[in-house]
Amino acid sequence: MSRMRGTRVLAAAAYYAGGVGVGVGGLVGLVKLEAYLARRTIGPADDGTADPDGVYAAELPGEPIRMLLIGDSSAAGYGMVDPLDTPAAMLASGLAHIAHRPVRVCSRAAVGARSAGLDRQIDRGLAEHPDVTIIVVGANDVTHGVRPVDAVHDLVASIRRLRETGSQVVVGTCPDLGTIRPLAPPLRQIARQLSRRLAAAQTGAVIAAGGHAVSLRDVLAMPFLLTPGELFGDDRFHPSLTGYAGIATAMLPVVARALGVWDDDEPVDLATVSA
Repeated sequence: MSRMRGTRVLAAAAYYAGGVGVGVGGLVGLVKLEAYLARRTIGPADDGTADPDGVYAAELPGEPIRMLLIGDSSAAGYGMVDPLDTPAAMLASGLAHIAHRPVRVCSRAAVGARSAGLDRQIDRGLAEHPDVTIIVVGANDVTHGVRPVDAVHDLVASIRRLRETGSQVVVGTCPDLGTIRPLAPPLRQIARQLSRRLAAAQTGAVIAAGGHAVSLRDVLAMPFLLTPGELFGDDRFHPSLTGYAGIATAMLPVVARALGVWDDDEPVDLATVSA
């Protein structure tokens, strides 16, 4: 997996100010019900996800940077049949371009994963001794009614465990679920509020635990809302190739900075992000 493709994908940035608070109560139950109905429309996630594991840019000199990905379908790249179209491959190719070193990918992310499942994914990936671990998680905690305090507790425990091994940790916080069309109004608005609340809690906790947070909501909510046909896949729930490229584009600079290889005076050509 040493080749890099040069498909340029622009990720628009839109800052959405402020947190919106709601009383959770029965709203969580409604969101769970609506998410269940949406999943019935979307269908089961049983068609598999391409395996991105391997060494990227193997022709470059030096020891490979070891990258572990854990979390949910946004980390796994649900719907992608070519490993080079997964977020892991895009991030690895982009990081190799920046660091001028090969990157070895180990992905243990799984469709449907919640924060409580991160520890098991770490168990399966820690033998790779990752230099950096990338986590995307939170959406399934919202749709399954997990309390934010519990989801954040599990996330923090995972970050601390990884940091104790010497791995840098970059977390893509919960995306804005209000952009998902199969969630019908007004529950789409409720899902937006609940996901924003979790993302805000994740951000502070990630930083306090020694990790680096990337607000996927702030960067990607508006593009996903305005151009759903381009950024969502055929199921209208998971990202398309372009949507995954947007996630990778948002996270790559933070990953590079966490590893100390980002040069602010020489920005990376984002064309290299798409593997």
